[in-house]
Amino acid sequence: MVVGTGKDGDGKVLLYKSRDLFSWNYEGVLFEKKGLASVYECPDFFEINGKYVLMLSKIGQSENATHFVVGDFDGTRFFPEYECEPEKGPQFFAPQTFADGNGRRILIAWQNDWSRKPAPGDTFAGSLSVPREVKISDGKVFLGPVKEAEAYLTESDGRVTINGNVITVSGKKPVEIPTEIKKIRFLADGDLLEIFVNDGEYSLSYEIR
Repeated sequence: MVVGTGKDGDGKVLLYKSRDLFSWNYEGVLFEKKGLASVYECPDFFEINGKYVLMLSKIGQSENATHFVVGDFDGTRFFPEYECEPEKGPQFFAPQTFADGNGRRILIAWQNDWSRKPAPGDTFAGSLSVPREVKISDGKVFLGPVKEAEAYLTESDGRVTINGNVITVSGKKPVEIPTEIKKIRFLADGDLLEIFVNDGEYSLSYEIR
């Protein structure tokens, strides 16, 4: 079990182990890094193709809020090799993953506009993202939509303009993608807009009102 926490202004992910899910032993700090965030929330730790991925959300951030660390794990200690933040949108937090019956690692995140307080009587806050398959390729984490969502993807969206590698959603802050945009697709669902660059090399998630 991985647990998100913070101490002395810096976030940490703690590791616990159990044989029966009732009694837990503290194994130590799995990951810590100064200056990343004061607390790490909703961590997830999983294996893909022999590499271990630690995914965490940085409290108090609405942009680049989800952080990925990839490395090796010996059962107790985690040895990070590289870090990345493939999700660049402002409404994407606390993603969690599960393994499906086909061996895929599927991710679903919380999409919510944290600048807008829920109105009296609201029965929900935000929505869930389209399921994405987590992949590792060429030292990067990819978050592309699952193949079951292919029918809902479009090649353009009237609310989005692209200038070089800068993507601007109407009414939102422009986002610069740190690579050449070779392919871009969109998934619009009610108030939600998800943008996938280069088959998930980067993604942007928005709640639009």
